[in-house]
Amino acid sequence: MSVKYSACINMFSGLWVTILVLWLTLSHSLYEFDAIYDKKAQAVFTSSRDMFLQHKIMLDALKSFFHASSKVTSQEFEIFAKDLLKIKSAVAFTLTPSLELAYISDKTMATELQQLELVKDPKGELKASLANYTLAVVAIDKPNMPYLVYAVSHQRILARIEQEQGVCITY
Repeated sequence: MSVKYSACINMFSGLWVTILVLWLTLSHSLYEFDAIYDKKAQAVFTSSRDMFLQHKIMLDALKSFFHASSKVTSQEFEIFAKDLLKIKSAVAFTLTPSLELAYISDKTMATELQQLELVKDPKGELKASLANYTLAVVAIDKPNMPYLVYAVSHQRILARIEQEQGVCITY
């Protein structure tokens, strides 16, 4: 009887040790998966924040370009903005006081910009929308060019976020 009892205790001890080892292994694996996910998620957020900061810098550069000159020509604007914005796959353009397109950083975008919708809200602020783009409208205090619009492609933003595989983000 004691041999059977001893064998039974050894079997249960072995079972408990096996369960404990499995539990510790699983816990460690889950901790490692969480740590890897957190690192990837942080990299995506940092990358996205940096991308938006770079777009802000480019928008500030375009504003400064207008403020630094008494008269900016269409050709000067295109030369300055085209190469600058090509890096970020963005486009910039100006609007006349009658809200018509004036200067465009990339002339190949002219037909796509025909779909641009412009509305002034009750406060007199201009709101712009264009399918598949996020737009920022900035007053540039020029009597002939009162608005600068900076457009960023949604595809570009999504491509940047998707560079990190295996991470799901909701904005």
